[in-house]
Amino acid sequence: MTYSRTLTFALALLGASLVKADSIEVNGFATLGVVYNPDDFVFIRSLEQPRGARDGWSSRPDSNLGLQLNWSLDERWELVLQGVTGHHYDDYDPRMTLAFARFEPNANWTFRAGRLGFDAYIGSDSRHVGYAHLPVRHPIEYFGVLELAYLDGLDITYRQPLGEGLLSVKLLAGTADEERVVAEDTTYDVSGSLSVGGYLLYQLGSWQFRGGVITTRLDKGLDTTPALQETLRSSGLSALEQIAGDLPLEDSQITNWNFETHWSPGDLEGQLRLNHRESNTAIVPEGLNVMFLLGYRLEAVTPYAGFAFSDTRNTHIPAAVPAGTPLDTLLRDTINIEQRTSFLGLRWDIVDGVAAKLQLDRVHADDPRGGYYVVGKSGWDGHSTLISATLEMVF
Repeated sequence: MTYSRTLTFALALLGASLVKADSIEVNGFATLGVVYNPDDFVFIRSLEQPRGARDGWSSRPDSNLGLQLNWSLDERWELVLQGVTGHHYDDYDPRMTLAFARFEPNANWTFRAGRLGFDAYIGSDSRHVGYAHLPVRHPIEYFGVLELAYLDGLDITYRQPLGEGLLSVKLLAGTADEERVVAEDTTYDVSGSLSVGGYLLYQLGSWQFRGGVITTRLDKGLDTTPALQETLRSSGLSALEQIAGDLPLEDSQITNWNFETHWSPGDLEGQLRLNHRESNTAIVPEGLNVMFLLGYRLEAVTPYAGFAFSDTRNTHIPAAVPAGTPLDTLLRDTINIEQRTSFLGLRWDIVDGVAAKLQLDRVHADDPRGGYYVVGKSGWDGHSTLISATLEMVF
């Protein structure tokens, strides 16, 4: 669904709301954020962004503005629309991130169809709402492998009390309709790629346990792949010829298995997230992604600390490739994502619906030629300390 067509749909809903205005709820959210990066690489919060913070301050990575409309037709039917503007591959053009119908015939079942959030982790439905999350941003080392913002498709959720808790089972399927930045001035079109998956969620008191799997079959190739394949095959090395055969993205399959637990007893909040990625394309390497977060609320102020890393050490550059050569650089940019970030922060809930955050990140990439910050980097040694400040609100 294009933005213009969805906007027309939204205006139609607003017009219909004149008949029954009390069934319409319109909410908004916004983040005004700045990041200071003193080093010569481009810091981005997600692979949607072609530009970010570099050699100074930038508001690009974290600032956004969104509106959401919920229209309750009756006790069972609801329509939801959400539009967001923020820096991404189409600059600041607004995007329709949610546009779905929800049907709940009873307390056990929920059916949704339309444009849905890519439900790959706890809290994914509110990914654009900075106020809803404790840190300034989700670390790219963990969430970079779960980057699709939405799917056009459907999902089914079944809920049933189990013991003293509540068990939820979700199945989902849909196609992507967006792009990812893979290099300076280069994007990869993931539209048409099919994702299928599901998860189990068990909520017990202050605990949430979630385990799930999502498989994505990519629909298109990358324009730069054939030239890289030719370079590898012309080397005469069997190991590189094997990598060349594993490079194509079209019809490749990426599977993410994840387990997450959240613990929130009173003023304490803890998170542990684990993701294992399987892939049959060398451009998206297999690996392990981990995130840990702990925060404690002291009245209006919540200090927090966290750590995230991405490890793809099972993917090695053949020793026969001389270090520093163009071929070595190409391979490292393609198949190495070994990076970690430690962060400390402070959240201040100023009034209900408004919060300010200050966060310090320490980034380390084992090989600065690889990693997630590949866009426009030059002369970076793999280490950086970043400062972020945001003012976040819901209204």
